[in-house]
Amino acid sequence: MDASSLIQDIRYAARMLRQSPMFTLVAVSSLALGIGANTAIFTLTNAIFLRWLPVRNPQELVVLARNPTRPVTAFNYPDYRYLRDHSQAYTGLIAFSGGSRPVSFGIPGRTADSSLVALGQVSGNYFDVLGVTPAIGRLFNPADNETEGAHPFAVLSHGFWKRAFGGNTAVVGSDIFLNGARFQVIGVSRDGFTGASVGVSPDVFVPIVMYRAFSPTAVRWNTRNSWWLTVMGRLRTGVTRAAAEAEFAVLWQRILDEDPNRRPVATWDRNYKINNTALVLPGSHGYSYLRNQASKPLIVLMITVGLVLLIACANVANLLLARAVARRREIAVRLAVGAGRGRLILQMLTESVTLSLLGGLAGLLVAWIGVRVLLTFLPSGTFPVELDLSPDLRLFSFASGLSLLTGLLFGLAPALRASRPDLAPALKSDGGASEAGRSPRWDLRRTLVSIQVALSLLLLAGAALFVRTLANLRGLDPGMVRENLLLVDTTASQLGYQPQRERLFYDRLREDVQRLPGVRASAAAAIVPLGGSRWNANVQIEGYLWKPEEPPHVDMNAVTPRFFEAMGIPIVLGRDFRASDSLASLPDRPDPPPPPGAGLPDPPASPPRVVIVNEAFVRHFFAGQPPLGRRLSLDSKWNHARTAEVVGVVRDARYFDLRKEVEPMIYQPAYRERGGGTVGVLCVRTTGDPNAVIGAIRRRAREIESAISITEARTMEDNLNRNLVQERFVALLGGFFGLVALLLAAIGLYGVMSQAVTTRTREIGIRMALGAQQRKVLWMILGDALKMVLIGAVAGIGAVLAVTRYAESILFGVKAIDPRTLVAAGLLLLALTTLAGFLPARRATRVEPMQALRNE
Repeated sequence: MDASSLIQDIRYAARMLRQSPMFTLVAVSSLALGIGANTAIFTLTNAIFLRWLPVRNPQELVVLARNPTRPVTAFNYPDYRYLRDHSQAYTGLIAFSGGSRPVSFGIPGRTADSSLVALGQVSGNYFDVLGVTPAIGRLFNPADNETEGAHPFAVLSHGFWKRAFGGNTAVVGSDIFLNGARFQVIGVSRDGFTGASVGVSPDVFVPIVMYRAFSPTAVRWNTRNSWWLTVMGRLRTGVTRAAAEAEFAVLWQRILDEDPNRRPVATWDRNYKINNTALVLPGSHGYSYLRNQASKPLIVLMITVGLVLLIACANVANLLLARAVARRREIAVRLAVGAGRGRLILQMLTESVTLSLLGGLAGLLVAWIGVRVLLTFLPSGTFPVELDLSPDLRLFSFASGLSLLTGLLFGLAPALRASRPDLAPALKSDGGASEAGRSPRWDLRRTLVSIQVALSLLLLAGAALFVRTLANLRGLDPGMVRENLLLVDTTASQLGYQPQRERLFYDRLREDVQRLPGVRASAAAAIVPLGGSRWNANVQIEGYLWKPEEPPHVDMNAVTPRFFEAMGIPIVLGRDFRASDSLASLPDRPDPPPPPGAGLPDPPASPPRVVIVNEAFVRHFFAGQPPLGRRLSLDSKWNHARTAEVVGVVRDARYFDLRKEVEPMIYQPAYRERGGGTVGVLCVRTTGDPNAVIGAIRRRAREIESAISITEARTMEDNLNRNLVQERFVALLGGFFGLVALLLAAIGLYGVMSQAVTTRTREIGIRMALGAQQRKVLWMILGDALKMVLIGAVAGIGAVLAVTRYAESILFGVKAIDPRTLVAAGLLLLALTTLAGFLPARRATRVEPMQALRNE
């Protein structure tokens, strides 16, 4: 086929589509929805998983990790320095904080309130190893990250420079404030670079060694017990990942051997252990915690929208088959005068591909809107998820390839069918209904409708399972009263205040908030349920011997008095904390380490150290024995071992994962320990809408300490929604696309039955003239529709039984093969498809016999 013939076919296809505007509109709309949904999901997948970092030779980058079953990329700063100084497989190793820390930002001389910015903490060789150049000024070098506290330099991201300084080049050399600490801006990174963490876009980069400049009380940032850095490297030329991994394994074992106090096994929860197997993973796409959270939902949604596209293709194929009926005489004439069958097929495929390309163009608009809707379902904290959604060659290739494949998929069968007409009857016909009516009673169009019904049932059943999973998780008792509960984060713990001053701030703020109208109770805590943070400690418990395979860790929290009242967590035994349980009056210096062999230190004479534990702690460690008065020793992340007495037991509250059993928890008084035990979240129980008091709390905080900012105010419902982001993502979008699939199937059934009524007008007229009752005619047409639906439903049930068990890992409280869910989806499908078949059947009962025969 030469170019002139192709151009001729394209012109002919465009003319035919213009002559049938309604057909074109319906077909393009169906394809735009299917192609657009697939392109939107692929756009998100491309941004999170496939897009390379915008740096020099990203294929040379690798990420260091541990644990083969579920890689862990967290490292401490001393380990990073050891690996950096002893590794030979890389041209450079960099370290950076995986997330963007919210800090207050100010400009000297401006009296306006400071704003919050996302802070990125990076090693001095970060930009050099990545190959990032400055837009203006200079970027960090290794000398900028040598001595703790001696390098108060900052690099601005290009986007933040534009937003905050209007692109003014005079910013280089000027000063800014980060949490009240003065930093000098030395440069701006080039446009397009947002960091090595996908989904996280720091506004300001600072050297790692400047950690205490904006958080002076952080004593653990460079210790071996603080795991907070991601390590990436650039492989030397000729070095493979396997060779780098072998070197990493040797160096990692040396680190473990040199630190006899290093725990051989660390845990994130009691059901998940991390071993120390060294791994070197590809780093060309950067590091992203978001990938772990988004992978399963995106796979499920990609399959879902793929099935929706198949249903849309079946609809358009049905439209083309109906269109081919009207063109039987035209096609027969062309064949009779010598046109080849292959030439006709190519011309019809050109028409279908033109149609799909138009649908693809419209689908790009659907994708542009859809991907921004999808972003709202991704997990975010103080700052929203930021992804590079700009179109690239991969995205255009996907959209164009999908459009082309779609055109061939729905166009081939109609083209093959239409190019084989019975010439003699077709030449005698006028392309009307009577000729079409001679087609077989069960043809390709009915088969396509049955396929649509089967796929719709599969999608509906899957969506119903996901919706029930979401409902089951939301219906779980979290162990607290989540309604009317406000959680407020501040920068108080980040501003370098000594514990005495920080406690005074929170005490005054709690008292002021307690007096606000509509507030029932206020308290503060280090972490809150479902908040995403975690803190644990080594614990020795009186009368309990740790099992060899059991890591001696227990989760911790530091809380003020009335915390349990504010959270709605009942005290089931003993008492709450009192103000006297804290020791804020003690000097701000750490205790000296106990001498070797001294054993557990005794608590001071007055006041005694006390803790409160949850019911899971009692069940696990005390085995039904009375818990009050029992002693335990804590080695918290701030302090040396301290002995404390259990004075209370509270109800279990779910802190980390709604799907798992509640784990043992120890509550200690806030500010109980010197140099630690600080809080960061204000918990406010209200009588009405908790959002109504946010403004008043913000004003009270500023009145007490003008430098302190409210980084975030959210309700416990918001925390719950963030914890269920994967389930909400799949349930809401899966449900939406399931309904779209059902609507498309109903439209397909309606189209087939409408044409069936048209093609059988003469038959219906004869039946009516011979005395057939309207009821029998109605059931004759409706029965034909129900036959297609039932065949599709049977096939759909088989597909549900075969497919849904693969989604069992993301279900909760419901089995993959759930009869109630299947029955509910089937009834909804039957109701809508019956309506779609009833409307044409009802029209058939109104056929006037004489008018029908006269038309024939």
